[in-house]
Amino acid sequence: MEPEQLNNLKVAVIGPRGDGRVRSLKSVSDLEQLIASETNDMSAEDYAAAVGTLYRCVNLVASSISSMPRQIESTTTNQIIAQANFPQPELDENGRPLSEDNLPFKIKLNRLLYQTSTSLQIRAEAFWHKERNLVRQTAVVWQDPKLISPRHDDYGIVGFEKRVRGRNPIPIPIEDMAYFYIPGLRENKPGTAPAKVALHDAGIIYHQNEFLKRFFENGAMPTTLFFMEGASPNPDETNRIKRFLYSAMTGRLRAWGIELLSRNLHFEHLVPPLKEMVLPQLRTEAQHGICIAMGVPVSVLFSNASRNSTSEQDDLHFYTKTAVPQARDIEETANDEIFGPLGLRLRFRPDKLEVFEQQELSKLQGLAVVAPDLTKDERRAAAGYPPEGGEAHDSPSSPDDGDQPPMLPDDSDTAVTKSYPLGLTEAEYELLQRDLALWETKVLKRFGKVPAAGVTFESDFIPAPVAELVRGQLLHVQSAQEVKAAFAAPFRVFPRTTPPRFSANGR
Repeated sequence: MEPEQLNNLKVAVIGPRGDGRVRSLKSVSDLEQLIASETNDMSAEDYAAAVGTLYRCVNLVASSISSMPRQIESTTTNQIIAQANFPQPELDENGRPLSEDNLPFKIKLNRLLYQTSTSLQIRAEAFWHKERNLVRQTAVVWQDPKLISPRHDDYGIVGFEKRVRGRNPIPIPIEDMAYFYIPGLRENKPGTAPAKVALHDAGIIYHQNEFLKRFFENGAMPTTLFFMEGASPNPDETNRIKRFLYSAMTGRLRAWGIELLSRNLHFEHLVPPLKEMVLPQLRTEAQHGICIAMGVPVSVLFSNASRNSTSEQDDLHFYTKTAVPQARDIEETANDEIFGPLGLRLRFRPDKLEVFEQQELSKLQGLAVVAPDLTKDERRAAAGYPPEGGEAHDSPSSPDDGDQPPMLPDDSDTAVTKSYPLGLTEAEYELLQRDLALWETKVLKRFGKVPAAGVTFESDFIPAPVAELVRGQLLHVQSAQEVKAAFAAPFRVFPRTTPPRFSANGR
């Protein structure tokens, strides 16, 4: 056998960069190419663990979703069964917070949501396994996406397999697995993960860091050529010079020392100066490319990237364009596969986040200023309600009226429009007061049994800033009179203009 031949030697690269697959090799060059390809091919997960910008983007999105306020409701009665991450969690009849520990099965949603978001960003897919006994579902647990693979036929996914080294694939029924994935062009197969889109920019930063690491580990010595002029030195002198140069160039711990050398020894550097090789602009562009691929504004990661005037807007964009859409996708699959069959519904509540409540408050304050200059339908549209369509425009005449003068009310010479606080219409304002009265009655009935701020009340007509204002007042009440004063607080900010037409019983 020739030295180059390996006689179909079978090898496998084992380690953090190898996949463990056995291959047949015919020559030494094949072995060298295999080792080079296996050890240099870094995955998105490897880059996420090695590049700070990519790691922080993945961590930020996953943390934002796992810490987002959420609640689990009954699909039949809409009753809230569990809540998490609310600023002021609701309490049950015994005065205890509505916790996810009260669910009929074990599930650690904070951890599951974090792992799911991380896996979706890096691998574009994630798996939850439903554990069962002979009677019911007992728990929902995380599955390593490296070990799970879907099985397909001509009609879609028919099951899953779990591959553990040294064992045959373990089949998993399709009804026992919840499959989350980023949609792509193929049916029932994941698309491209955001971290894979960012691999090019992450590679630039990684190899820059790796170059600097090795440069300083080797004593900050660039690639150098050595020339000796004149007659060749004797072997002992040559070996002494070699030993010194080796010690000076092969590690940071041996980079300093004293040695006497001949004047005939000259050095020439092949590598440009370090400041010309490590370009800050190139690194900054790579960081921006990672942020774009991951959907994270630069100002969210780097405090000096923008002024305060734009950082708040970037926070809002991060949630509306990245975190909330991914949370809704996870919510949809979780309801279809986990909660829905049990008569439950998972619902994220991003409206309870401070960034959205501040936006709603600013909107309401702006509407309160310009409300007298808006038409009824414009005020309804600004408040999120559909227009009624029966109100005339602000102009005194319409195009169909020709040259006829505008019609005026019989009892006045000019039309006067009554304005309501928060830019609401009369009907909307009456519904707001009605729901506040209902909420007040419910709190008074349970006052002394549970904390006033913990009484559950849902309303589609009480704006979030008004509800938070009331809850803030209820935190400190000590008597029924103070409860009534808490519900009068919004009308000290937005003065009451008309008495409510609805009583506390809704009539």
